[in-house]
Amino acid sequence: MPGLKGRLSTVVKSKISKQVDRAENPGETLDYAYERQLENLQNVKKGIADIATAKKRLALQRQQLSEQGAKLDAQAREAMSAGREDLARAALERKQLAVQEAGSLEQQLAELESEQGKLIESEQRLRARIEQLRSKKALIDLQHFEELTAKISDVGEVDPHLDQLGAKSVVDDEFARLKAEIQSGVPQSALPAGDTGTGDHAEAQQPAAGDGEAPPPG
Repeated sequence: MPGLKGRLSTVVKSKISKQVDRAENPGETLDYAYERQLENLQNVKKGIADIATAKKRLALQRQQLSEQGAKLDAQAREAMSAGREDLARAALERKQLAVQEAGSLEQQLAELESEQGKLIESEQRLRARIEQLRSKKALIDLQHFEELTAKISDVGEVDPHLDQLGAKSVVDDEFARLKAEIQSGVPQSALPAGDTGTGDHAEAQQPAAGDGEAPPPG
């Protein structure tokens, strides 16, 4: 049956793969454990509710048997007073059966009470475990959010390499401009930016006194 073996092998490999993935992802492992504990809690709560229902039913039956026993005891007394010992004995026999059955119900109630106590303890432990898992999940979610925020911040930051590339581009442009000026024979101006030198040039063009022009009349 190669087809069946192949399918079984695929199922086994799939389960193993899921377990490996879960082991490699702590968050997924935590989610899985959290869901399982919630399922266990629901089962325990259902068990407690079922036991409570069974206890009520048994308690009602026990009460009915107790009332029946009291009624049979009264009938036995009346029969004995009337001289009907046979009826009195029969009533007492039925009363004893009711007492025995009530005792059996009492034992069942005690067992259910014990089982319910165990389930309540399990419920408390499960709730504590779920709260721990919930806290861990919140911590992991917070860490994931912090990591995501850091990645988003990194995207908005300028790469220092880009700054270096920009500075290099500016240097290259300056170098090309300077080279062109030198090759064309135009000297590079040593004046600061915005200073055209027009004021000094105008003063240099004004003739000095005694250069052939008569001074203005006094």
